Amino acid sequence: EKQEHKEITQVNEAETGVTFFHDLIAGGIAGTASVFVGHPFDTIKVRLQAATKDLATQKRSISSTVKGNLFKGMGAPLFAAAGVNAMVFSSYAGTSRFLDLYFPVTTRNHDGDNESLDSRSRSDINSTFWRNFVCGSVAGLLQAVIICPTEHIKCRLQVDAAATMGKSTSTSTSTKNNGPISMARYIYKHHGIRGLFCGWSATCIREVPTFGLYFAVYDGVRQSIVEWYDNDNSAEDKNNGNESSAWKASALAGGISGSLTWALCYPVDVMKTRIQTSALDTPSSHPSRKMMPVAKHLYETVGIRGMFRGLGVTIVRAFPVNGIIFPVYEYSLEQLCGK
Repeated sequence: EKQEHKEITQVNEAETGVTFFHDLIAGGIAGTASVFVGHPFDTIKVRLQAATKDLATQKRSISSTVKGNLFKGMGAPLFAAAGVNAMVFSSYAGTSRFLDLYFPVTTRNHDGDNESLDSRSRSDINSTFWRNFVCGSVAGLLQAVIICPTEHIKCRLQVDAAATMGKSTSTSTSTKNNGPISMARYIYKHHGIRGLFCGWSATCIREVPTFGLYFAVYDGVRQSIVEWYDNDNSAEDKNNGNESSAWKASALAGGISGSLTWALCYPVDVMKTRIQTSALDTPSSHPSRKMMPVAKHLYETVGIRGMFRGLGVTIVRAFPVNGIIFPVYEYSLEQLCGK
C-alpha cells in the first residue's frame, strides 16, 4: 500500500511538474518580497492598536513614527517571512495534492473537457471552495507556530519596548533589547518558551479560519477574473495578452482576498496585539492575557469602533502586500519548474 501511494504521488508530481520543494522555495521568495512592502504600514498599525490614550496623542505618536524609523522591528518578520510563507504555500499545496489523490473533485463534462465556471454545478463550486478552505486552514495552523513568537517579538519592538517589559525590568536592561534576537533571548531567559508564545490562542483563532477563507476567496476571485477576461475578449486578444492577464488576475485576486480577510479578522488581531504588548511579567491567568476579558475591556473602553482602530492602514497595506505575494509565488514557481 505504501509503494502504491508513493507511485501515485510520483505520477501526480510528474503531471504538474510541481513538488513540495518548489512550493517551499517559491513561497519563501514571495514572503520575503512582501515584507519590504508591508512593514512600514504594519508599524503604524501596531502603534494604533496598542495606543490607549486620546486621539491627539495617537496622532502625535504616529507622526513621530513616520518621521522616525518605519522599518523598526523588521528584522524578526523579515527573518521569518521566508519560513512562514514557505510553510504556508507548501502545506497548502501539499494538503491540496493529498485531497486530489484521495478525494478527487470531478469538474469535467461528458466529453472529457474541462468545464467552465458557468457550466459547473453549484455543488462542484461549493466543493472547491471548501477544499480550498480546508487546505488554507491547515496552512494557517502550521504557520501559526512560527508567526506567534515572531509577531510577539515584533509587536514589542514596534511599541515602546521599555513600557512592555514589566516593572521588574530596569531601564538599562530594556534598552539593550532593541533588536529581535536580543528581545527573543531576554524573553526566553526570563519567561521560557511559554513567554515567547504569548498570544498563542489569539493567533490560532486569527490564523486558522482566516487563511482558509483567504485561499478560498483568492481562487474564486481569480477564476472569475480570468473567465470574465476570456468572455470579454476575442481569441486573438486572449492569445496576445493571456500571460499578462493571468498576472493581473493573480494580483487583483490576492489584493481583494487579503483585504477582505483582514477586515473580517481585525478585532481578533487587535486583541492579539493587546495581549502581546501587555507587561511581560503579567501572569498568564491575568485578564489582560485572555481573549474574552480583553475583548470586554476593549468594548467598554473604546467601543466597537476602537476594535477596528488601524483598519484603514491595514487595508492599505493588505492590498499591495497580498497583490504581490501571489504573482511572485506563481512566477517563482514557473521559473523553478522551467515553464
